[in-house]
Amino acid sequence: MKKSLILFAVTYLLPPLLWLYFSSLRVREINAEWHKKKRAAGENVIFLLWHEYMLLPLSLNRHQGVWVLVSQHFDGELITRVLHFFGFRTVRGSSTRGGLKALIEMRKRLIKEGGDVAITPDGPRGPRREVKAGAIQLALSTGRPLVLAGVYAPTAWRFKSWDHFCLMKPFSRCTVLYSDPIVPPAEKDPAALNHFALELGRQLDALEREGARILEGRE
Repeated sequence: MKKSLILFAVTYLLPPLLWLYFSSLRVREINAEWHKKKRAAGENVIFLLWHEYMLLPLSLNRHQGVWVLVSQHFDGELITRVLHFFGFRTVRGSSTRGGLKALIEMRKRLIKEGGDVAITPDGPRGPRREVKAGAIQLALSTGRPLVLAGVYAPTAWRFKSWDHFCLMKPFSRCTVLYSDPIVPPAEKDPAALNHFALELGRQLDALEREGARILEGRE
């Protein structure tokens, strides 16, 4: 009974509230022109952003047909219903449950239907800000470049969750700073791929710091 009430609230009550909330945010996107031109031309990318900032893409990419990999847990069902309301497409699975199957399914969908992908490489259960291999494998298998999205949100509530989930306060300012396209190394050596994953994490953190510098006007 409790789960049924939660599903009802998330399906019918939460999305309109989120729409009003998103409308209040003042988001500055930086270096976004490249991927928007590619999307308009039918060429697609794989976006990576930290799990704690997963709410913000709902505001920026509504009804763009972006694919999202969502956990098979109950909270993944809640997230899926909200994503569908905002025009996202989903594949269910994660790095901990159904991961390989989900990546194979995602690859099939991308080849058949096209569209950008948004992945939180440290989700769904962490460790926090640690890039896992799934997104890199998907990029290698589809030939799509990776685009990192570093988020800076100085005025926000932080949850006591494993990822320190970030809920930007209404009417607050934040930045999303995108990297240039990144092509993963073709070699399959585990050590090289692990080094590449670590470098992606460092770059995501660096983009967040650069977004802070720009938003706060620091030299």
